[in-house]
Amino acid sequence: MCLPSSTKSSKYAYIIILVLSTLLSLILRYYGKPLVVELPLYGRQGICTSEACYGVGAVFRISFASFVFFLGHALLVKCIGKAADSGWILKLLGWVGLLVVGFLLPNDFYDGYTWISRLIAAVFLVLQCATLLEAIYKFRDMMMQREAMKAILVITVVAYLAAGIALILLFVYFGTADCNKGKAFITIALVTSLLYSALSVSSFARHGILPSSLVSLYSYWVIYSALSSNPDTSCNPTASNSTASIILSIIWATISVSYAGFSTASGVAEEPLQGSDSVAASDKRELLTSGSFLSPEEIAAKKAEATARRVEDAEVADIARENGGGENSEDVFKSRNWRFHLVLASCTMFMAMTLSNWQTASQSNNQDGVFDMGSESMWIKVVTQWVVAALYVWTIVAPVVCSGRDFD
Repeated sequence: MCLPSSTKSSKYAYIIILVLSTLLSLILRYYGKPLVVELPLYGRQGICTSEACYGVGAVFRISFASFVFFLGHALLVKCIGKAADSGWILKLLGWVGLLVVGFLLPNDFYDGYTWISRLIAAVFLVLQCATLLEAIYKFRDMMMQREAMKAILVITVVAYLAAGIALILLFVYFGTADCNKGKAFITIALVTSLLYSALSVSSFARHGILPSSLVSLYSYWVIYSALSSNPDTSCNPTASNSTASIILSIIWATISVSYAGFSTASGVAEEPLQGSDSVAASDKRELLTSGSFLSPEEIAAKKAEATARRVEDAEVADIARENGGGENSEDVFKSRNWRFHLVLASCTMFMAMTLSNWQTASQSNNQDGVFDMGSESMWIKVVTQWVVAALYVWTIVAPVVCSGRDFD
């Protein structure tokens, strides 16, 4: 049996477990009843004869088992470090055992678990928004470091053109005369997009337009996803109960939940270490945010100063390592990987909420309906768009309003 032999491959293996959890949840959500009721331990013994063990109820049980699995790994990594990255056969057996235990727990337990999941899933969404903005800024920094100004211009223009087309299509298909809610959501997204786009290129912020174009495009995507979850079918042309729609929903849900978990967990885990690397990043950001307003001589002087500072810091770091100071690989492993597992644990709760339309098993009236359709799901996505806009505006104004603080 081929088992992960490095930290990076181990992370991919954990993501595969998250993918399998999502797939199993979706299969039992839509097609679980004939499978579960015939199992000797459950249906035939009268333990699982209700919808609590299939449909949305199965989603919560699998979510809980996976949550305990990832939370346990976070604690192990925090306590014993790299030693927790071995024993994969036992880990897989433990995950399967947790799945069995999850179906044996009483239904009352999951009434409380679903409310906790709502809270943690909301925190995960905010964290996901912050990770998205960080990824956008990293992309901008990378393009600026390569001095790819033409590419930046092309990407910005294409992103705004795509956002404009998306805006028109949203109004055409979701903002018809009787769909006031849809029109309001689209209009708010448009106003916020214009606001932070203008703010980002103003003399107040001097922020650059590329991040704003990408955030605008993402905002319209979120609004589309929100309006596609509208239970009012007269205002939702994408609503469908066909088998093909359910299969596409299963594929899309698996990809989106897994990617959300991987990108957010990786973004949180990859915290920059103190030392010359962080200083170099700080110097680069300073040049990127002010370079357009400096003369070539001033830019050259800043680069020379930054280079000298990095050399000095590298020498200090070498001396610290020789004297036994600084961060060792075990400390770095613990610091990064326990957060990785903790975010994956929260992602399992986000998975439960996403696949249950942010409802409880007893509350859900869409057990056999279309995935991700309901008032709760729609409003969660709309609020997500507002959170992204608010966080992005804060990243623009914070360095100016709070000029005495270091935001590197």
